[in-house]
Amino acid sequence: MVTLAKGQKIARDDILRSLFHAHFSLWDWPPDGFEALRSAFIQRIERITGPVAASTPEEAAALFEYWDCQERQAKFIVNSVRVYESFGYEWRLPLFDAELMDFWSQVPFDYRVGRRLYFEFVRTRQKLPITPANRDHSAPVAMAIKTIDQFGMRPLAKRVQRALRRARWRRQYEGGELAWFAVIDRDQFRKLVSIARPSCSHCPAYDSPDEKRLHARECRPRPTR
Repeated sequence: MVTLAKGQKIARDDILRSLFHAHFSLWDWPPDGFEALRSAFIQRIERITGPVAASTPEEAAALFEYWDCQERQAKFIVNSVRVYESFGYEWRLPLFDAELMDFWSQVPFDYRVGRRLYFEFVRTRQKLPITPANRDHSAPVAMAIKTIDQFGMRPLAKRVQRALRRARWRRQYEGGELAWFAVIDRDQFRKLVSIARPSCSHCPAYDSPDEKRLHARECRPRPTR
């Protein structure tokens, strides 16, 4: 997590680490860990943002928000709500309105940190309760993850995670409000989970050896147990 202190430069590695933590933490990393694929992910990020360098807090926040808007909000969040169209409903994202986004792009940095201006506005202008900020993990789970990383146990933890995933494939398939996995047949899903990663028959062309290696690792078949 990057600390945004006034007048202090944020190192390139810290900016990239924050992006990795926020947007790539759900990847099923191979046993040799993230570092083997680091350069390929950096290339993907800099293809969108341009070269990442040591930056002021304002510059780092702008880069992070640019990546988030283009690569997460537009491609994941907006497309997620389109599930309502399958049921014949329309949908709206009022806080993603173009005029409102243009406004936030001009708000000074100090008022964006911690959503300061937003919370000040809703406290005075609306009577609905303000929900706490979203968290990826509860405090105990976050502490456990930190301990695992401190002792270099991430590869072992990932192997345990894969074993648990294979054991609970039915709950994964049927669970979740959006039922992501229901786009494929139940039996096909069970088979894919049992090998952790399916083989790939549609490998596209990549620009660099690192990206080819990244794709090969993700598509490598694993034996069924």
